[in-house]
Amino acid sequence: MDFSQFESVDNSHERKGGYTLLREQSFDNLKYRRAVKKQKMEDGTVSETIEGRFYISNSRWNTMNLDVNGLRQFTAPDGTTILALVSDENASILKLSKKSKDGKKVKNFKSPKFELAIEALGLIDTKKVGENQFLDLESVGTNVTIKGVPVIEAFKLSVGAAKPKAVTPVEKIEAAPVAEQPKVAAPVVAADDWS
Repeated sequence: MDFSQFESVDNSHERKGGYTLLREQSFDNLKYRRAVKKQKMEDGTVSETIEGRFYISNSRWNTMNLDVNGLRQFTAPDGTTILALVSDENASILKLSKKSKDGKKVKNFKSPKFELAIEALGLIDTKKVGENQFLDLESVGTNVTIKGVPVIEAFKLSVGAAKPKAVTPVEKIEAAPVAEQPKVAAPVVAADDWS
C-alpha cells in the first residue's frame, strides 16, 4: 500500500461563518437553586429528590482564591448568619475533599444548615423549585478571629438580583473554503498480498 497518496483530514467538521459568542454568568456572587435530582438505584429504578445547591460565580471564586481557601458559616444567637472566607484547614464549606483525584474543587456546594439559616432570614425561598435565587455578599470584616477561627474576610448576605444578559461578539470567523476532494477508487489487494 502506498501511504504517500493519502491526505490528512485535520478538520473533520468545517465551521460555517458567524460569530463566536462569550456568555457572561448571570450573577456576581452566589446563586441558589432547588432542583430535582435523579439517582439510579441498585435495583434499576430511578429515585427523584429535590436538592438545594449554591453556586459561586467565577469572579467571586477568583477574588476569594477559593482554590486554596474555603468557607465557613457562623450564626449568632439572634439568627444572623455570616459567611467567612477561611483557610482550607478551617473550612467546612468548599474545603478540598480527600475524594478529589486532581486536587480541584467544584464551584458549587450543598449545605442544609446554611440553607436553613438564610431561609430563616428571608434571603431565599426553599419552596421555589427550578428558579434561580441570587445572594449578594458584603464584606463586614477582614483578618478577624471568630470563636478561635482565623477569618480572612467575613461577609454579610443579602438578596441579590440577576445581571442583565449580555452577549458580546468576540470575533467574526470566516469559513475556510473547502476544496472538493477527488474521488479515488480503492485499490484491490489480494488476501495473500499484504506486503
